[in-house]
Amino acid sequence: MVVSNSLFNSNYVIDQSGNIIPFNTPEFLGPEWGNVEAFALTDNDLKVFEVNGNDFRVYNDPGPPFYIQEGLGIDDPYKWGFALVVAWSSHLGQTNDTLIDISPASIGN
Repeated sequence: MVVSNSLFNSNYVIDQSGNIIPFNTPEFLGPEWGNVEAFALTDNDLKVFEVNGNDFRVYNDPGPPFYIQEGLGIDDPYKWGFALVVAWSSHLGQTNDTLIDISPASIGN
């Protein structure tokens, strides 16, 4: 949460642990987990990227995201995926009382 007097002038930041950091935005640490030991994935699922002399281990790498491509209409993978989210979202609502229990307790039941 950023508390400020205006949109672009931060007086302090409260981080996710509740620490107040005055007059500064904390340095970005990064989203990587580092070299954690995979417990349910194999080396067949692994792709290693080297950046600035460091290895980044990525499991089940989906590849780069789709970007908008002009002239393809709905055949553009980005637009098709976006439209698919809208179509499936239309099935949601208060009148749909379907429940699916995905909790660990439901496994095998």
